[in-house]
Amino acid sequence: MTRSAWLIVVAAGIGWSAAAGELEKQVSRTVPLAADGRLIVETEKGSLRVSGWDRPEVEIRARIEDQSYFLRDSEAVRETDVKIDASPGSVRVKSDYSRLRGRDWGVLGLFGFVIESPAVHYTIRMPRTAKLKIKDHRSQTEVWDLKSDLEMETYRGSVEAHGLEGAIQFKSYRGQARFKLAGLTRNSRLETYRGDITLALPRDGGFSLETELGRRAGLSSDFRIPTRIHSRYRNDYRGAVNGGGPSLLVKSERGTVRLRRS
Repeated sequence: MTRSAWLIVVAAGIGWSAAAGELEKQVSRTVPLAADGRLIVETEKGSLRVSGWDRPEVEIRARIEDQSYFLRDSEAVRETDVKIDASPGSVRVKSDYSRLRGRDWGVLGLFGFVIESPAVHYTIRMPRTAKLKIKDHRSQTEVWDLKSDLEMETYRGSVEAHGLEGAIQFKSYRGQARFKLAGLTRNSRLETYRGDITLALPRDGGFSLETELGRRAGLSSDFRIPTRIHSRYRNDYRGAVNGGGPSLLVKSERGTVRLRRS
């Protein structure tokens, strides 16, 4: 039998047998979290929508969805889970692929198939004054209406955040990030290797800017920046904007950073 014929057999006998199973599943849970607590989310792929509310609890809804392009795989969905560890002061939510990674792919590996792990799509509501920390690989993330600090690290994910009032500590390799702050109230740091970051700030808000930009990085600003430090290898800026205020550190080697007035 030719290799093409074997592929047809594999697809018919293994991949499409998942039609009888479930290609997605739901996880739903609500747990207490103090107004000054902390939510930690660790995920790898899919989407994440987080918004603030005035209840002392976190509502977590997750949809785990098959992402296979050729062989549909309900077993991978069953073996992917969401772990939730909760205490009054801290809640940790994690996409759990541990059972999937220990799986024996058998005949599929012989033909060089790459099995896509399922995506996890989160919708989370949390106390708006609790801190949020996100560790991601390549998800689409949205954050709304938090009056607290946001700490986030992503490899190639995209981020949209609006109505924030706390500090931002953000780091990425690639991808795009857009932040709209109600005000810069505490020291913040934005870092990307070769991604794009846009930060919108109130036009009259004061802050102290410091950059560490490689020669291939770019910075554009609607705000007047008093001092530019030029060297052979770097292209940096320092200065107080609108009289100064909390520090804003911007780092990039090959990315683009935009400071916009809102």
